[in-house]
Amino acid sequence: MTHLDVAETRADLRVCRAYDLGDGTVDRLVPGPPGDLGRQGRLTERLLTALPVYEPADDGRHPGLPPAIEAMLGVPVALTSSGPTAADKHRRRALRPVPAPAPATRPRRPARTSGRSGCPAQGHPIGRVVPGG
Repeated sequence: MTHLDVAETRADLRVCRAYDLGDGTVDRLVPGPPGDLGRQGRLTERLLTALPVYEPADDGRHPGLPPAIEAMLGVPVALTSSGPTAADKHRRRALRPVPAPAPATRPRRPARTSGRSGCPAQGHPIGRVVPGG
């Protein structure tokens, strides 16, 4: 989370927890199946007229903004920032380590040569001059 230096000075800080769609209020948008562009278009049309429903960011049950956001989203806030410098960044909790991706392996192709100098570039169409081309 960033800008906590500003957020902590604002007692009136609110978060959008739902949307009023006119015919009801929703607090969760459920994605449709991939590729269903008609459904996505209808959802977009509804959201264009939606009004956000704001509530105080700190609901009193979770004192402080990071714990309140964690409770709302159901995920941990790992890093916080209260200013512009690296010293203003703080790790709140360690997340489980993510394994490093395996290095990509590509089969090696043998170098092509023209047979004259043994230079691979001469056997490649970009590396040699072709008369009339």
